[in-house]
Amino acid sequence: MKNDVIQLLARQLYSRATEANASSVDSEYPYSRLQHIGYFILFFFPTLAFIIFGLRIYGRFVAKQYGWDDLFISLAMVLSVAETICSYYSMHENYIGIRRNEIPIKSLVNGRRWAFTIQILYNPILAFVKTSVLIFLLRLGREKDNVRLAIIGLLTFNLVQTVATFLCILLQCTPISFFWESGALNPEDIPDGYCIDQSKLYIATAALTILTDVLVLVLPFWIFLGLNMPLRVRAAVIGVFALGGVVTIMSILRLAWLVEINYYIDYADPDVDFTYDIRFTYSAIETNIAIITASAPALRPLFVRWFPSFFSALRSSGTRYSHANDAYGRLTAATAKHSHGGTRVSLHGAFPLKDMKGQRRSEIRSHSPTNSEEEIMTHNGILKTSEVKVQYNERRPQPHQGDESESESSRMSYTSRGPNGV
Repeated sequence: MKNDVIQLLARQLYSRATEANASSVDSEYPYSRLQHIGYFILFFFPTLAFIIFGLRIYGRFVAKQYGWDDLFISLAMVLSVAETICSYYSMHENYIGIRRNEIPIKSLVNGRRWAFTIQILYNPILAFVKTSVLIFLLRLGREKDNVRLAIIGLLTFNLVQTVATFLCILLQCTPISFFWESGALNPEDIPDGYCIDQSKLYIATAALTILTDVLVLVLPFWIFLGLNMPLRVRAAVIGVFALGGVVTIMSILRLAWLVEINYYIDYADPDVDFTYDIRFTYSAIETNIAIITASAPALRPLFVRWFPSFFSALRSSGTRYSHANDAYGRLTAATAKHSHGGTRVSLHGAFPLKDMKGQRRSEIRSHSPTNSEEEIMTHNGILKTSEVKVQYNERRPQPHQGDESESESSRMSYTSRGPNGV
């Protein structure tokens, strides 16, 4: 709530205290079922976020893959735990979810301190989550110049917005302590000070949050929609990233709530029960769902390990492309020759390579690739692997040749990548 609303509520409480010939009246904390529902919401979503976050970190540990995105999501989780604690005390001390006429005659200073701390934590949590997602996407689309530049631009904008918003929230009142001291029960205890237009500040920062949410949400569609990949795989990948739309929905609901409480409520009307409302929990829901949806794509290695048959079926589906695409994927005979001490090695078989203009990239691996999410797309295209058998044949010695090596065979994985397919 804005400071002027808190001051109004404090004056009403002080008036009740004056009528009772007491500056403070000790009374039992009122029970409210609505407030307890709010408590449940405050702890349920952080608990769920912590479980998903824990699975993500465990999956990274198993796959031995760690990145900067894991660091930023970890910072977001730590701040989310702090936000949960502060939200509980803020709801309790500010009597959120309590009927207005049941609020005890007590100072609101402590509650305002907790509310201020929540405001300080809220935006950095979302900023860290977005940074984590953008770094994750940067690994997937780093070979595409336009995608890479867009992600770097968003990272820069996110950083600038976070710093600017943090400073505005921190310095919204002069002195800073005026934010919570304005909740003093006795008006004479309120120090001199002032605050900027808090309504405009809160709504502007919420609108910027939605803008960056949408921009980050669009990126995965931009990266994956134009690629030649099986429909089921494409739908699964985009679907996981599209979960971020839930965060945007919560941001929009929060913005609508902020507009309502700042411009459409007559707080002077004694019949308006503005404290009997737990939409205050929107912030906690939003930040923790953001952590959950940001961690979902990183769970792929763990799920591949737990449900190998499902992912095997997913990969094998839709492997036949249209006739037009087959023109780029025809099998061609490949023969590789290598001479060493008179040894001749031939590779008989075929594997598809796209006739690409521009950069080509091939890799040879002596082991299976890890089940990391980065294997979804790397080096400008979808990854396709063909296994061939390399046979070293023993040949009879020729007069002009030395002894040939023993016959042996091994398996290698030839990987070909192309800018929008194989």
